[in-house]
Amino acid sequence: MFDAASDFKRSEGGFTMVELMVSLTILAIGIVGVVGVFNSSFSVAAGASARSKAVSLATREIEAFRAKKYSDVVVSSTTTTVTEQIGGLTYTIEKAVTWLNEASVNQAYKQATVAVSWTDGAGLHQVHQSTILYPGGLGTFTSSSNTVTSSSNAPPAPLTLAAAVPAGDDGQTAADLAWTMPTTGLELVHQFVVQYSTNSFATPHEVTDTVPAAARSLRVTGLSAGTTYSFRVASKSPVGTRSAWSPTASATTAGTSLTECSIGTPAVTPAKIERKSANDGAGLVSNPIFSVNTSGSCSGLSIKYKPTMTTSRTLVLSSSSSGLFTGQLAGTTTPWDVGPHTIELFDSLTVKRGQVVLTVCDRNARDCL
Repeated sequence: MFDAASDFKRSEGGFTMVELMVSLTILAIGIVGVVGVFNSSFSVAAGASARSKAVSLATREIEAFRAKKYSDVVVSSTTTTVTEQIGGLTYTIEKAVTWLNEASVNQAYKQATVAVSWTDGAGLHQVHQSTILYPGGLGTFTSSSNTVTSSSNAPPAPLTLAAAVPAGDDGQTAADLAWTMPTTGLELVHQFVVQYSTNSFATPHEVTDTVPAAARSLRVTGLSAGTTYSFRVASKSPVGTRSAWSPTASATTAGTSLTECSIGTPAVTPAKIERKSANDGAGLVSNPIFSVNTSGSCSGLSIKYKPTMTTSRTLVLSSSSSGLFTGQLAGTTTPWDVGPHTIELFDSLTVKRGQVVLTVCDRNARDCL
């Protein structure tokens, strides 16, 4: 029979504890997702705001340079650095004024550069602005001489440059550079720029622009074998002003055929060998000899093997004038496990070039006889 009173009481009973906990859990998950979205939005907004402030600072400093009389803008080999606090962030403002050359004329214009950097939760950020300064109404800069003269703010150029190919396998892919510098003006040298080309610098390739000021040599790597390269070096001031290029120097890398190493099939003698008893140290009855024939210019060959599961050995092979490389394995004085042992052959660049198997048997084992 239908009981209206009982049904009414059940409908007024509300949520059970389990239903309430499930509802709160679902609500919490939704809130966490919404909070994550808000946090990401705040982070993006804060980053954009910080960058906007940095751009405003850089623009302010650039406009300050433009507002000065041309004669009041002082060219310097050093950078002026100041800091400014805005909105809880510290902005570092670096300002520099350098000469800008045009064609064959040095010191044609002054160039002001401003860099503003700051650090927030996402790391270090930086913005740059630069402008060319020139007194209006004076027309194009002219000089009574077309000869480029050395600017007191430009670093000195290297006087000489020599290039040579190193001996050995490195001669295929590397060249050694050495240069000299004048005795004056070295305080303006911050770093060196190195370039090479295979077509008279119609399309130069920059090797590096961060060679330390004290350096007078550099090994350039990653070159192609059997190729003639031209090199040049220039010095660079702390604010980026580059000197004239050094005299060029050329070097031809070695061809692959000159240093190619060909390795034959390795062997171990004997290929099967008996092991002493455990009471006698479990060593081999003799010391196996590893050998491999080579042709060309080979060096630095070595082998690796494991006498037991927990021990390993490396042996550098000896060579003869005929190109035969040999090495004696540690047999009689080293414990060995019974079974096959792989002996791996590696070249001087630790590239595996072959392998051979040595089988170790128990004393008087039939398959070793």
